[in-house]
Amino acid sequence: MKLINLLQLEWFKMRYYMPFKLLSGMYLILLPLTLLALKSMPFPKEFGINAYFMFPNIWQTLAYAGNWLAYFMLGFISVLSITNEYSLRTLRQNIINGISRADFFLSKVFFIGATMHNAPIKK
Repeated sequence: MKLINLLQLEWFKMRYYMPFKLLSGMYLILLPLTLLALKSMPFPKEFGINAYFMFPNIWQTLAYAGNWLAYFMLGFISVLSITNEYSLRTLRQNIINGISRADFFLSKVFFIGATMHNAPIKK
């Protein structure tokens, strides 16, 4: 229950924020465009890169491209989210309203993780 409340709080803050919408839309558009751009580039036969765009390997290629895009978008969204708290003074208001600093930090971590849920976790 606590996790859902923290995620809802972050969602209410970010849902009308235009840079968040733009970054999310860019991620959805750039992922297939990156794959199509790589596929349309001419590579010499010695590289054997055309095999990456055939059926069994296309999933790994798409995951690799998505991994890099997720890291960049994750970084931008996290920086925007934290700096937005300071510029709009919602950090101070959240602490005054009774949210602990640990809950505030966890809400940011959970929201960033939920936003870009396909970013891999390194073991």
